[in-house]
Amino acid sequence: MQKKKLTPLDRILESGMTKNVCSSKNVNNNYKTGMSINWSQETITRIITYVIAKKHYKNCVKLAKKSYLTSQRELIAIASNNYDFWTAIKPLRMQPCSPNILPRSIWIAFYHSLLPTRIYDNTQFTDALHPLLDRDITMEKPSTLIIVF
Repeated sequence: MQKKKLTPLDRILESGMTKNVCSSKNVNNNYKTGMSINWSQETITRIITYVIAKKHYKNCVKLAKKSYLTSQRELIAIASNNYDFWTAIKPLRMQPCSPNILPRSIWIAFYHSLLPTRIYDNTQFTDALHPLLDRDITMEKPSTLIIVF
């Protein structure tokens, strides 16, 4: 019976490199390591470890969100009085945006007093051409330079 040839993904999974990957720090470290070597040395294993860490991290975040919402639902369900109910509801409520109480004119006056006055330059720009530099290059000048060197 022939032994099945292991792919790089199978080797990583068997080696246990995927343990403790439920952190964004681990995903970032894998990405930075891969980028620092331009994904050139051990390219396949680096890419696979990064992809696996990213996938595990996304799953962990999804499970954490789901468990949080489940726990909040349970708190709402077991609330025995108004205080417990509203304490459980408060984190789930959307907070309305508070409008800016300062009018725009006050903000503009504040920044005008903070920043220095603008200096205007009224010089006229005419042209960027230079008569000596913009002439056609002839073979006389380069040939004389080549002879000199």
